[in-house]
Amino acid sequence: MAADGPARERSRVGPIDGLRGVALVAVLLYHAAPGTVRGGFLGVEAFFVLSGYLLTGLLLDEHRRTGRIARLSYGGRRVRRIYPALVALLAALVVFVPVLDAANAHRLPLDVLSSLGGLTNWRLIADGTSYFAHIGNPSYVRHLWSIAIELQFYLLCPFLVGWLARRRIKVAVGALVAGIAGSATLMALLYQSPDPSRAYFGTDTRVGALLAGCLVAVLLSRHGDAIGPRFRTTASQIAGPVAVIVFVALMGFANQTSRLLYPAGFLLTQLATGTIIAVALRPGWLTTSLAHRLPRWLGRRSYGIYLWHWPLVVLTLHWSSRLAAGVVTITSAVILGALSYGVVEKRFMHASRPRALPSLRTRRLRAVAIVAAVGTAVVLLVRIPSTDPIAHSLRVGQQVLAHQADPAAAAATVPPTPTTVAAAAAPAAPPQPPPIDVLAIGDSVMVGAAPALQARLGAGGFIDAHIGRQFDEGIQVAKSYHDRGVLGRAVVVHLGDNGPIRPSEVDALLDQLAGVPNILLVNVRVARDWQAEVNQTLADAAARHPGVKLVDWFGFSAPHDDWFEGDHTHLNESGMTAFADAIATAIPPPPPPTTLPVPHGVS
Repeated sequence: MAADGPARERSRVGPIDGLRGVALVAVLLYHAAPGTVRGGFLGVEAFFVLSGYLLTGLLLDEHRRTGRIARLSYGGRRVRRIYPALVALLAALVVFVPVLDAANAHRLPLDVLSSLGGLTNWRLIADGTSYFAHIGNPSYVRHLWSIAIELQFYLLCPFLVGWLARRRIKVAVGALVAGIAGSATLMALLYQSPDPSRAYFGTDTRVGALLAGCLVAVLLSRHGDAIGPRFRTTASQIAGPVAVIVFVALMGFANQTSRLLYPAGFLLTQLATGTIIAVALRPGWLTTSLAHRLPRWLGRRSYGIYLWHWPLVVLTLHWSSRLAAGVVTITSAVILGALSYGVVEKRFMHASRPRALPSLRTRRLRAVAIVAAVGTAVVLLVRIPSTDPIAHSLRVGQQVLAHQADPAAAAATVPPTPTTVAAAAAPAAPPQPPPIDVLAIGDSVMVGAAPALQARLGAGGFIDAHIGRQFDEGIQVAKSYHDRGVLGRAVVVHLGDNGPIRPSEVDALLDQLAGVPNILLVNVRVARDWQAEVNQTLADAAARHPGVKLVDWFGFSAPHDDWFEGDHTHLNESGMTAFADAIATAIPPPPPPTTLPVPHGVS
């Protein structure tokens, strides 16, 4: 994706640029128009293979010409190729995200530092970030996980290629094949269902694609060319079309979390990409197709377009029209990427060419401008709040929950009434506390709203909420209170933010609440695909179970985006109050106390 340098490098070979352009289109459609290209994420795997091929080919050529690899010069080329456009993007994020998406600006300081250090992928792994699922806005630099892997590979590449260049072709190929196999094995071992993000983000699991590119370069290099004329003809006529079919099928239909994909699908993508490279470097139909003006144009600008597309996806994530969001995102990304290439990248790519030394005044002005820009960026980063408002509200809610007095627990510790001592002399036993008056069962939305909800429910209310709770876990929670016999006159259930639910699960939970006079199902407002399904399932359950009431939190909160944090699911203080009020006002008041008749003659 970002392996090109001077104009005469291999990256300027038309078909290679064209292949990069095709891979870029797959990635853009996957992110900006979900569902159109299901396997578009594999375009990044193609980028990795291309980067490994281009870098290895360049360094092998250098070693062949000079007998060595100038690592400092190589490092300078890599820095000039990657960092100017990257710094421009990060600077724009520092300026605009606090204005356009203040609720998520707290991530920026660490986002910027990890991106500059080439560690974004490992930070995402450490944070437990999912590539495949999220609530609300993901990080604006999440896509830079792939740039981080390339930066890490850049450190290894000159030493690896120097070693390969001094080895026989069989030894070099064997070492690379072993590296690819080792990486694929780690991917298989680290795969976890239903969210394989660790296997997806890891340098150890994804370096196999870069090594596959190295293998292609070694096989195609003049350093012991292992490819004969007969194979070239066969490859062009048979392997080329097969590779294209496999490549297109994977991009179009691969399931992003499928067990089969890790590593078989990634290995197939590497093999197809490497074969297309080998075939496209010789004249033929594939070369002509990939060398078309449009894919070549996109390929040359692929790095800048890739950098800018993801922040635009995040900004338009919650637009009501996904078609409009996709059109705006792709169009804007192409424009900004073209500007990045023309204004920033080309200027630095060719910076090593001899040119007249600027005047002293010009150099001083440049130095002042650089210092001012860096100083401004540092000041802006320092001023950005580093506290995640959602995490803060959840911590406060957890503290409130931890300090609740559980009437059920108190009931279990009441000592027995003495029977062996005369009633007159027996100490009075403490009265047994009543069952819970109102029980609320929920997930992280209820955890955050716990302070407001507890205040509205009063001393007789008890909140049992947990971050990430699924609906089937709520069944077990309800059963535990049922088995202890402490269910009171009302139970409130707010679950469904963390995944779709089945009618049978709702029925099972309601079975555990049999005998409770008032059962309230609170529907959800969650920025996820299952929102409508969950709400319909809850509405259907309320309709078929007499005595069960639906609290329409979704409808009640519809006009109030100002009640929600940046993820459009968790609540700010106003939303917490509204959430608590909606629940409390829906609970019928307790029946009036029974008045016993006063015996005649007693006053």
